[in-house]
Amino acid sequence: MRRGWTGGLIAVLAVAAACALAPARVRPGSRADADDLREAVFRHLFDHNASAAQRSAAAYYLSVEGRDPGADFLARFAGHVPPVLPASRSTASKTEGVRDRVTGKAGLRFSVGRITWEGPDRARVEASYYEAGLSSADYTYRMERRDGRWVVGSRVMTRIS
Repeated sequence: MRRGWTGGLIAVLAVAAACALAPARVRPGSRADADDLREAVFRHLFDHNASAAQRSAAAYYLSVEGRDPGADFLARFAGHVPPVLPASRSTASKTEGVRDRVTGKAGLRFSVGRITWEGPDRARVEASYYEAGLSSADYTYRMERRDGRWVVGSRVMTRIS
């Protein structure tokens, strides 16, 4: 009898250990899930835009639904080169392009709009980059969750200048 109890306890402990080591699944559609999705879109857009500056920009300036993202969201990009800052840290004009308010150096603005959830593992997101009046574009992203991570399913350019 004692032997069965010990085997059961070992099985319970093994399951508990596996659960503790497994990555926590974010609830679909939650704020954390939306932030994971936005981060994936921004990172894709950093590497896939038609700007002249690309990674030589002094900084990237982000907005989410027309506002600065919170410090916790920006922390996801800590150590990124070029540095990632809130959009309010920059100015933008058609002729001068995007400039840092403090240093005056040229940068790029990236924006992610509202998320349209199409299921627990699918979403549509509007996103854009802006460098100057004749260097900007808007995109519609279709995102999919694969193996617990948001990835680009497709992207369509909806405007370019």
